[in-house]
Amino acid sequence: RLSNWLPIALITMIAAFFAVLTLQRNPAWASNKSLVETDIATSTKSAKLQNSYGTMLLDQALVSTDTARRKSLLLSAEKHLREAATLHPSYYDAALAYGACAFYLGEYERSIMAYRGAYRINPSDGKSKTGLLYALHYGGEFYVSAGDTARAIHYFNEAWEVQPDTAVATRLAQHYEQTKQYEEAEAWLEKALTLAPTDLRLLQALSDLYRASGAPEKAKNVLNQQESFLTVPPTGSGGK
Repeated sequence: RLSNWLPIALITMIAAFFAVLTLQRNPAWASNKSLVETDIATSTKSAKLQNSYGTMLLDQALVSTDTARRKSLLLSAEKHLREAATLHPSYYDAALAYGACAFYLGEYERSIMAYRGAYRINPSDGKSKTGLLYALHYGGEFYVSAGDTARAIHYFNEAWEVQPDTAVATRLAQHYEQTKQYEEAEAWLEKALTLAPTDLRLLQALSDLYRASGAPEKAKNVLNQQESFLTVPPTGSGGK
């Protein structure tokens, strides 16, 4: 009867309609990347989609052995990750990925800003802290080579505040010694030695610094301390 036929016909038409939609979308399902590409074209203000697509591009860039392709992928990834972070400033994954992408592009200023944001959002996650430290270290060296010493020193100091480290303290000591600010250099080497009091290289550096600043007695005392660490006392009674 007609009353029985209508529901069946309606169900058939609905099924056919969705079948057409599925066929139209099948090319997008060829891969997750193409699916996100399709969705992002119509949802440009979705921070989640922007982050997903940017992260995919970043992952592709990091495994690419073609320098030009790697650079192109990184630039594309940065665009989407920056947009994700802008749309959703407290989006931790977006801030983390944007910081990494900017770092690999050598855009240390942007990388530091992104990692600072990620570290504020989730300071307990080691990835944000590690990323920030790398960005500050490399950013500091970049600005030293660029002649912007003030900014480099600022970044090295910030790295020390995030996590005291002998490499940072030694780098700052080197800078102050080169500029003949011996008291500052001495202070930073002493900070390094509080972290590694038996480090022979640090002791040698402090001795050399005293000698350069015209304090030979202090240099001698440090060398004596260095020799004491090199001397290994005999063990055992010499018997069996």
